[in-house]
Amino acid sequence: LFKEAPKSSRKKWSWKEKEPVLKKTELNPIHKKLEARLVPFAGWEMPVRYSSVMEEHRAVRQTAGLFDVSHMGVFEISGPNATTFLDAVFSNYAAWLKDGQSMYGYFLEPDGSVVDDGIIYRIRSDYYYLVINASNEAKDWDWLNAVNEGRVVIDHERPWVQVEAPAVLRNLKDPKTGKNQKRDIALQGPASIKILQTMTDDPLLKKVLARIRRTELITCELQDIPLVIARTGYTGESWGFELLVHPENMEKLWNTILKVGEPYGVKPTGLACRDSTRIEAGLPLYGQELAGPLSITPVEAGFPGYIKYHKPFFIGRDALLIQEGKRSREIIRFRCNQKRCRRPNTGDPVVDERGIKVGKVTSCSLDVQGFLLGLALVDKRCNKPGLPLSVFPLHGKSLQEGLLQENKVALPIDITVITRFPEKEGIIQTWITGED
Repeated sequence: LFKEAPKSSRKKWSWKEKEPVLKKTELNPIHKKLEARLVPFAGWEMPVRYSSVMEEHRAVRQTAGLFDVSHMGVFEISGPNATTFLDAVFSNYAAWLKDGQSMYGYFLEPDGSVVDDGIIYRIRSDYYYLVINASNEAKDWDWLNAVNEGRVVIDHERPWVQVEAPAVLRNLKDPKTGKNQKRDIALQGPASIKILQTMTDDPLLKKVLARIRRTELITCELQDIPLVIARTGYTGESWGFELLVHPENMEKLWNTILKVGEPYGVKPTGLACRDSTRIEAGLPLYGQELAGPLSITPVEAGFPGYIKYHKPFFIGRDALLIQEGKRSREIIRFRCNQKRCRRPNTGDPVVDERGIKVGKVTSCSLDVQGFLLGLALVDKRCNKPGLPLSVFPLHGKSLQEGLLQENKVALPIDITVITRFPEKEGIIQTWITGED
């Protein structure tokens, strides 16, 4: 897998974010027709909601929600060296996958810091799809190609190490990939399987769809639309699918799902619902519960199982293992004790019963019962379900400015630590990708 090369031929990888030019997905005209509220997100104009967040949230939990997630990056990793390349750059074990299976994991720099999280879909041993966060698409593409071409150091202790057998990388969002282009649409919720089955008259295909296990995928056609259908998603729903489709067929697929899914209660759902469902499910968001200004590691985020330290090598392995040995923080999931209270915001301080600051809020939204529910990075001693804590809402201001305004002292919001992942059926821990 590796070979020696002159030290001077490689340098430390670096990335500088560029000011994004606002882009629109192929479904943008449909979102406007549906009177969605559109906002800039990760360089794209995206629907944040169509109706109310709670209405869309309930649809995902009780019937089905249809998400435009075509802003997500989709790469193709192919060739005889595809598997070995992925195992060098990915924290999980790509070689364990069989055809028609997928896997969540992380891309790390040599110092253990997170480049991104993502999911790989294996079609066959020499052909994979890789779906990554929209905000990181350009960065991930630069990183993977720099490693694949041997241009950067991937092991600080052994700077001569590099990928010896490169894979073939293609960005399937690029129009130059022609008929191979792919976009992602997500159908999530308990009625999603019935909706997909309604889109075919083939009894055998109906059975095949029903037998897709979580993390598995198939290639098929529905309504004459070629699809890769994976039982994955970002809402925590057991029955949920991501549909990889050519951009020319996106509008037809979207409209067909809404039409045939109407008797089952399907609703178009926006990014706010995607955020509320993933928080309820305890799933991390890159930049908030993973990496970001707090430099949160995958282990601190609550997903150590997707770091395969037994692998002889993957980029960042040794550095992350050292960090894990010194770890003092963990992501917790909490619920506000009262329904009608101020919403804790990202960065708000979390304190214990003695008033000692123990961490910060990373995300917060409504759950399916109408309570404010969130995630926070705290001292790991506080990761105890039932533990009472408090949050001081600062509204984006400093601690000094936020606590005292016009002779008014900010009152704390009482919260309770709950289990890291829900135990309720249908809202469960899963390995699915964290999206931004």
